[in-house]
Amino acid sequence: GAEIVAAGRQYLGTRWVHQGRSRSGVDCVGLLVLVARDLGIPHQDVRNYDRRPAEGQLERILGEQLVAIPRHEVRIGDVVALEDRQSRQVCHVGILTDGANPFGLLHAWLRMAERTQKRGVVEMRLDPDWQAKIRGRYRFRGVE
Repeated sequence: GAEIVAAGRQYLGTRWVHQGRSRSGVDCVGLLVLVARDLGIPHQDVRNYDRRPAEGQLERILGEQLVAIPRHEVRIGDVVALEDRQSRQVCHVGILTDGANPFGLLHAWLRMAERTQKRGVVEMRLDPDWQAKIRGRYRFRGVE
């Protein structure tokens, strides 16, 4: 788990780009792809998705690529699937880190609001609002 977090942190500050897969731009799924690539974890890069995935699309891809785990087995380096509160669809993913109590969240985030503008890979506290959005927990295949 610590190696996954360290690999993901190498992309902190990378700007957000839909379907991006490089240090010049990445989205939330792309961050997982790059971490897997950097660590030699087998993966398949799926790119034919919209910014707002169709119902069940992201969960299906995660289920094919990663191993679903129960809530009580979650640890750093695991992946969480997060829903959009308006659509109630899973449309975002992030990596759990040791950056806060109990976890931090490392993800490529496109957030545009009146006072806040965050576009890129960030690490933040997994606060109660983010925790409420979690709809799935996964681990990279072959990671013990």
